[in-house]
This record gives sequence, C-alpha cells and structure tokens, in this order.
Amino acid sequence: MMKAQVRAARALLGWSQEELASRASVSVATIRRQEPGAGEFSASGEVLARIAAALESAGVELVVGGDSKGPGVRFSRSSDRERLTFVLEAIQGAEKLLRSAQIASAASMDKSVARDLDQALSAIHLAARKTAQEVESFDDFVDFIADLPPDGTSDGIGADKK
Repeated sequence: MMKAQVRAARALLGWSQEELASRASVSVATIRRQEPGAGEFSASGEVLARIAAALESAGVELVVGGDSKGPGVRFSRSSDRERLTFVLEAIQGAEKLLRSAQIASAASMDKSVARDLDQALSAIHLAARKTAQEVESFDDFVDFIADLPPDGTSDGIGADKK
C-alpha cells in the first residue's frame, strides 16, 4: 500500500487522519507517521490490513499498478449501488412512517398540518422515484462498461486512444 494511495483514499472519503485511525482501529500517530512523503507504508501487516479494510468497507478500492499505470484508488462499483440502495430504502421507510402517521391522525389533524404533511409526502415520493432511477441508471452504466471490448482499443470513458 502506497502512502499516496492512503492520502487519496482519505480525500475521496473526506476523512481526516483521525477518522481513518478510528475506523481502522490504529493510532492516529501511526497514520501521521506513515502517511507523509512517497513510497510504501512501512507498518506491520496487521496495521496495513486494518487500514485497507477500513477504506474498502467505506467503498474505496485500492488499485494495484500494472503495465504503464501506477497504483491508485477509486470508488468501488458495488459501493455506489449500495449507497443508492441504502438511500432509497431510507426514503421509502420515511415515506411509510409518514403515511402511517397521516392515517392514524387524519380525523384530528388541522387542515394546514394535513396540507404540509401531504407536501412532505409528495417530496419524499419524488425523491424515492429519482433515487430508484439513479439505481437503474447505475445498473445500466455497469452493464455498458462490462460490454466494452477488452481488446485494448479503449480504457473506458474518457480514456485517450492510442
């Protein structure tokens, strides 16, 4: 694991050194001592494994360099879909709770409160539909990438052709 990879992964996630240390169950001093400069982390295998696991569980993939490309980091494909699915489920859960509250208190609810609740439910329903569309679009994008030819004519979206 390269020092630059850890710094880049933290930047993708918006994490401080303290946040990474906490999530990896290592000391902040270890991160501060290891991260600066170039080259590889020289920590123990256990510490490296904890750091890698923390980053990967947050959805960042550490990419090993090969051929003419160096090591790097990227969001893992599955984590993007998992985040969208989580958001969709949370929105749908909130919508269900509000609908239940609306039904339970319909008789005693003030008209302006009922109108506000209807507007909130409409906004939540719209958010759920848009998030569901994003999940579907993400799946279509992953299918598109999977169908790209592996013959070296393209490295994917935005790649320079040789």
